[in-house]
Amino acid sequence: MMIKLMKSFWITFQSRLITYSYIILDKLGFSKNNAMIFMFHHVSNEQIDATFACKCTVEHFIKVLDYLKNNNIRVVSIDEAIVNINKGILSGYAVITFDDGIDNTFNIAYPLLKLYNFPFTVYITLNYLNMNGYLNSEQIKILNNESLCTLGAHSLTHPVLRTAVNSREEIGQSKQMLENILKKEVFHFAYPYGGPTAVSIKNIFETKKEGYQSAVSTIGTRLNYFSTLNNLYLPRVNGSFFMPR
Repeated sequence: MMIKLMKSFWITFQSRLITYSYIILDKLGFSKNNAMIFMFHHVSNEQIDATFACKCTVEHFIKVLDYLKNNNIRVVSIDEAIVNINKGILSGYAVITFDDGIDNTFNIAYPLLKLYNFPFTVYITLNYLNMNGYLNSEQIKILNNESLCTLGAHSLTHPVLRTAVNSREEIGQSKQMLENILKKEVFHFAYPYGGPTAVSIKNIFETKKEGYQSAVSTIGTRLNYFSTLNNLYLPRVNGSFFMPR
């Protein structure tokens, strides 16, 4: 029992040490001009039953896009970002991502991104497909054929993976199901909830075992040397809270 408790404490300590190190380095200005992976959920002006952190108005979303364009920050796909990270290139670009597979990602965000010619990534919760408020099969087909779009997995049912007894299945089967739909390999994953209380070291190893090349968290910092030591737990800046200057 004591060994089990010590092991649990050490795993939790490791996760939180990583997280707080990301944040401290960012607050110290260590990465103030570095690249960012942006995270969005809802992009809409409608009243939506979602947490504040998951809502972004259309006007704010456009401000973020204008900021990137006007400051000559190149928007790249998650694939290109991983190539850059592996080369130690950590500035001069941004990545735009969306979680869950929400219908306003397709109806509102996608036309704007196409207008700006900005690549983007959509992480899909597989069991949400074809449900009210989420992407349907036809929209997935269109996004799959869109050169600007990369589709990734976001688990089957959106659980807290740290405490899920079937975390390996949530991570692996969502990849397999999405690959069957898209008829191509899926290399990218987003952890549901994504913070240290929701993601364990075990989960990070599970994404590696399932063949993912990247996985993103919800830790709100930029890319820097420390935060990119592991491509399977990359930080993301919440686009809803980002203040373009």
